[in-house]
Amino acid sequence: MTHVYDVLQRWIDSQKIPPTQAQVARLLGVSRGTITNWKTDTVPKPAQIDTIVERTGIPKQELLTAVLRDQGYLRVDTWDGGGADAAATSRAEVSSADKQSVTGDESQEDYAKAAQSNTPKTRAKRARRAAEKNRIPGEDQGEGPDAGA
Repeated sequence: MTHVYDVLQRWIDSQKIPPTQAQVARLLGVSRGTITNWKTDTVPKPAQIDTIVERTGIPKQELLTAVLRDQGYLRVDTWDGGGADAAATSRAEVSSADKQSVTGDESQEDYAKAAQSNTPKTRAKRARRAAEKNRIPGEDQGEGPDAGA
């Protein structure tokens, strides 16, 4: 089961009368098959994330953190599947490069492209670019473990 679906399931379970999967699909404007796909192996598209947030009240931060975990951008080993503690842990793990995605500084197209190109090589390339972007001009590049090599 995906982290996104865990978040959605917690919302379902919190309802006074928990809705069926068909009712949730209707509420979110998607098919039951889409809900099943979110449960097993895919993540919602950016527009679907906005709809989920608007119609369920699930915090966008929590949902995007789950998406980032499902896509491999955040470590999964600390996920406990629940509540404020998990959200606090997740926020603490978000690197400066990931914060752009979580806080919405990137466009939805950039988010979709990042979600589709989730390989170790592309993640490393994005991390190098982010590090280069955050480097202070004139900063001494000779520090660190590789300085004497």
